[in-house]
Amino acid sequence: MNFICQQAAVSQLKTLAEHQQHGVLIVGNPGSGKTYLARRYAEILGISDFYKIIPAVADLRTMIDSVLSSETPVVLCIENLDDGVVQASYPLLKFIEDCPKHIYTVVTCNN
Repeated sequence: MNFICQQAAVSQLKTLAEHQQHGVLIVGNPGSGKTYLARRYAEILGISDFYKIIPAVADLRTMIDSVLSSETPVVLCIENLDDGVVQASYPLLKFIEDCPKHIYTVVTCNN
Protein backbone atom coordinates (compact mmCIF):
# COMPACT_ATOMS: atom_id res chain seq x y z
CA MET A 1 0.00 0.00 0.00
CA ASN A 2 1.24 3.48 -0.82
CA PHE A 3 -0.47 6.75 0.08
CA ILE A 4 0.41 9.18 -2.70
CA CYS A 5 -0.67 12.15 -0.57
CA GLN A 6 1.83 11.20 2.16
CA GLN A 7 4.99 11.63 0.06
CA ALA A 8 6.04 14.81 1.91
CA ALA A 9 5.58 13.07 5.25
CA VAL A 10 7.61 10.05 4.06
CA SER A 11 10.36 12.45 2.98
CA GLN A 12 10.37 13.99 6.47
CA LEU A 13 10.58 10.50 8.00
CA LYS A 14 13.60 9.74 5.83
CA THR A 15 15.30 12.86 7.21
CA LEU A 16 14.44 11.81 10.78
CA ALA A 17 15.83 8.34 10.10
CA GLU A 18 19.09 9.81 8.80
CA HIS A 19 19.46 11.55 12.16
CA GLN A 20 18.47 8.40 14.10
CA GLN A 21 15.49 10.18 15.70
CA HIS A 22 14.12 7.87 18.41
CA GLY A 23 10.88 9.73 19.13
CA VAL A 24 8.38 10.75 16.47
CA LEU A 25 4.91 12.27 16.80
CA ILE A 26 2.47 11.86 13.91
CA VAL A 27 -0.76 13.89 14.06
CA GLY A 28 -3.72 13.59 11.71
CA ASN A 29 -7.38 12.83 11.27
CA PRO A 30 -8.64 9.24 11.57
CA GLY A 31 -7.89 7.39 8.33
CA SER A 32 -5.16 9.81 7.23
CA GLY A 33 -2.40 7.18 7.25
CA LYS A 34 -0.70 7.69 10.63
CA THR A 35 -0.12 3.97 11.20
CA TYR A 36 1.01 3.59 7.60
CA LEU A 37 3.62 6.30 8.22
CA ALA A 38 4.76 4.63 11.43
CA ARG A 39 5.26 1.36 9.52
CA ARG A 40 7.09 3.24 6.76
CA TYR A 41 9.40 4.73 9.39
CA ALA A 42 10.28 1.22 10.55
CA GLU A 43 10.96 0.22 6.93
CA ILE A 44 13.12 3.30 6.33
CA LEU A 45 15.12 2.48 9.47
CA GLY A 46 15.46 -1.12 8.26
CA ILE A 47 13.76 -2.49 11.37
CA SER A 48 11.43 -5.47 10.96
CA ASP A 49 10.16 -5.58 14.56
CA PHE A 50 7.13 -3.25 14.63
CA TYR A 51 4.67 -3.29 17.51
CA LYS A 52 1.42 -1.35 17.60
CA ILE A 53 -0.31 -0.77 20.94
CA ILE A 54 -3.12 1.30 22.38
CA PRO A 55 -2.37 3.71 25.24
CA ALA A 56 -3.83 1.75 28.14
CA VAL A 57 -1.71 1.40 31.28
CA ALA A 58 -1.58 -2.40 31.29
CA ASP A 59 -0.82 -2.64 27.56
CA LEU A 60 1.91 0.01 27.80
CA ARG A 61 3.62 -1.61 30.76
CA THR A 62 3.49 -5.07 29.19
CA MET A 63 4.91 -3.84 25.88
CA ILE A 64 7.55 -1.66 27.53
CA ASP A 65 8.74 -4.59 29.64
CA SER A 66 8.83 -6.77 26.54
CA VAL A 67 10.87 -4.40 24.37
CA LEU A 68 13.21 -3.47 27.22
CA SER A 69 14.14 -7.11 27.70
CA SER A 70 15.16 -7.42 24.05
CA GLU A 71 18.30 -5.92 22.53
CA THR A 72 17.21 -6.02 18.90
CA PRO A 73 16.05 -2.78 17.26
CA VAL A 74 12.30 -2.24 17.48
CA VAL A 75 9.76 0.39 16.46
CA LEU A 76 6.99 0.82 19.00
CA CYS A 77 3.88 2.59 17.66
CA ILE A 78 1.59 3.97 20.36
CA GLU A 79 -1.67 4.64 18.55
CA ASN A 80 -4.03 7.53 19.20
CA LEU A 81 -2.45 8.72 22.40
CA ASP A 82 -5.13 11.36 22.83
CA ASP A 83 -7.74 8.58 23.10
CA GLY A 84 -5.81 6.85 25.88
CA VAL A 85 -6.23 6.98 29.62
CA VAL A 86 -4.59 9.77 31.59
CA GLN A 87 -2.90 7.26 33.90
CA ALA A 88 -0.84 6.02 30.95
CA SER A 89 0.81 9.40 30.39
CA TYR A 90 3.36 9.21 33.23
CA PRO A 91 4.77 5.74 32.43
CA LEU A 92 4.86 6.68 28.75
CA LEU A 93 6.68 9.96 29.37
CA LYS A 94 9.19 8.20 31.64
CA PHE A 95 9.76 5.52 29.00
CA ILE A 96 10.33 8.07 26.22
CA GLU A 97 12.74 10.10 28.40
CA ASP A 98 14.88 7.07 29.31
CA CYS A 99 14.40 5.06 26.12
CA PRO A 100 17.29 2.73 25.20
CA LYS A 101 18.97 3.34 21.85
CA HIS A 102 17.53 0.18 20.24
CA ILE A 103 13.92 1.37 20.65
CA TYR A 104 12.25 3.87 18.33
CA THR A 105 8.91 5.24 19.53
CA VAL A 106 6.26 6.59 17.17
CA VAL A 107 3.25 8.20 18.84
CA THR A 108 0.14 8.93 16.81
CA CYS A 109 -2.74 11.17 17.81
CA ASN A 110 -5.78 12.79 16.24
CA ASN A 111 -5.46 16.23 17.83
